[in-house]
Amino acid sequence: METIHTCKIHDMVRELVIKMAENNAFFEVTGRGCRHFGIDTKMDRKQLAANHKLRALMSTTKTGEVNKISSSIANRFSECKYLRVLDLCKSIFEMPLTSLLSHIGFLQHLTYLSLSNTHPLIQLPPALESLINLTILNLSYSQNLKVLPPYLTKFKKLRVLDVSNCGSLEYLPEGLGKAFKS
Repeated sequence: METIHTCKIHDMVRELVIKMAENNAFFEVTGRGCRHFGIDTKMDRKQLAANHKLRALMSTTKTGEVNKISSSIANRFSECKYLRVLDLCKSIFEMPLTSLLSHIGFLQHLTYLSLSNTHPLIQLPPALESLINLTILNLSYSQNLKVLPPYLTKFKKLRVLDVSNCGSLEYLPEGLGKAFKS
């Protein structure tokens, strides 16, 4: 399957798509009042602060690229109290990853968390134990991930746990299989 890098659309179609996205609070040209936001290296912390009711923060990296996220931006993620989707794939942070993940543990509405290909993810911190609404946890391509915490077996709503291509993963917590059967 080929990756699409660009596409051409008619100006009128583009205007229609932008208008529909604005009406659904999915996108705003000014970057204010959005519910969904793309994370990239050039992200401005003022844009993040202006969107208090964000529902989704998604990585917007292209193939072969990596997001470099500053500490000031990363610290703001935990202030998005209504966040349901947090996709940090292919990201590198100025602050220690464990510190960032400890702050994410306060996001009680979070249902999707992707840490795919984030480095250096070695283990998940205890603070993530409070993410009881998590349904999808993507840890794929976390080459340094050694163990999964036992608290994952307590996540009643967890339906997808992707640990594919985690070459250093030594074992899965006991009872994890039972958690997915119920």
